[in-house]
Amino acid sequence: MTGLKMNLKKYALIFIFHLFFLHSTFASMYAPDTYLSRNCLSSKTVDVCQVHTLSGYLLEIIYHGKLLRDHWGKINVYVKLNDRDAHFQMSNSNFAEHLVIGTSQRACVFCQQGRESQECFSSDRKTTDNKWSCLGPTNAEQILFYWATNDQNQLNPWKIEIAFSSGEEWDSNFGANYTFSFPADYNQQK
Repeated sequence: MTGLKMNLKKYALIFIFHLFFLHSTFASMYAPDTYLSRNCLSSKTVDVCQVHTLSGYLLEIIYHGKLLRDHWGKINVYVKLNDRDAHFQMSNSNFAEHLVIGTSQRACVFCQQGRESQECFSSDRKTTDNKWSCLGPTNAEQILFYWATNDQNQLNPWKIEIAFSSGEEWDSNFGANYTFSFPADYNQQK
């Protein structure tokens, strides 16, 4: 009977080891920029999304306003997040201006030994666990997102103000800035 118990324990340990090993191998196949959730708010002029990824949080801004008519591809955005602010250059995408900023890694490419693309060797990318090569947050993004999460890396409430400019022209909701708020999400684990 003791031999049977020992064999059962042995097989149970082997099963647990394989289950853990297979799970960790499978989980690492997801890119660090994989979206876990996306919560969006919209106005007539701008869409703002709070995005939770495997490696952090992003703020996605899509502009459809009046500056597009004459300043396509030359629009800057002022962003204030929880009393920290910064200016960014937007990029042109699908007949709108688009910006994705945050603490998360993004634009990840899979780098398999022997099949690496040019992005795998780019100096502005960070390689994670020898599989993924990603763009990380800039210094301006790290400063802007300083109060975005608490000490446990859970989302604080986000109070956002946004204004757009190109040269001397502004679209700032008549000086009031476009404002959006996202609630805290202390139940969501990173």
